Amino acid sequence: MRIRQIVKIFFLATSGLLTAFGIFLLIFSWFSFQELKQWGEARSLDIEVDLSQPGEFSYPFILECPYADSYDLLLILPPFPSSESKPDDLLAGLDAFYSIIDSNGLELPHLLKLRLEPLTKASGKPILFESIGRLPKAMYTFRLTVSQGAGALSGVEQHLIMTYNIGFDAAFPFVVLFGGFLTLAGGGIFAFFGLILARKKPGTSQGSQHSTATYGT
Repeated sequence: MRIRQIVKIFFLATSGLLTAFGIFLLIFSWFSFQELKQWGEARSLDIEVDLSQPGEFSYPFILECPYADSYDLLLILPPFPSSESKPDDLLAGLDAFYSIIDSNGLELPHLLKLRLEPLTKASGKPILFESIGRLPKAMYTFRLTVSQGAGALSGVEQHLIMTYNIGFDAAFPFVVLFGGFLTLAGGGIFAFFGLILARKKPGTSQGSQHSTATYGT
């Protein structure tokens, strides 16, 4: 019986630990989902520019997302009266380039051009210029030089933004969530066997009384 009690305590204690750890993993996965969602909506760069005429713009910005494997540079424009406006029409004649400069003064020049045509009309939708490869978390300077402007953008409010693209790290919360469910399932299995061991065997008490009565006779 003593061994039975020890095994029962082991199963129930293990069940409690697994259940507690499983709940911790579920809570942790929820916070991880929230953090990734915030980074997915964050903008490392959000500046007002004028691509309709020659000029130069320079802005400091910080890359601090630990999960990003690339960054999208997009142009945000207000909806145009004409629903037929396309990126090629709006940016016709634009000749511009930008540079990303790190804290040591190293300059990475890029030609500002459309990377691909959006599948829908561009009116009121972000226009993708380029996806920039992964850069170390640090402070940088964004420098935009417009040699020739796009006349169609004259008098139009323009915002250039940079968003984070989350890589394979986006799967981390799902892994933690799956681990949490597995751990809870393991806790349930240990609890099941612990409860079985906690039950007395049928007839144990009656058998014991019968033996005592016979011995007394």
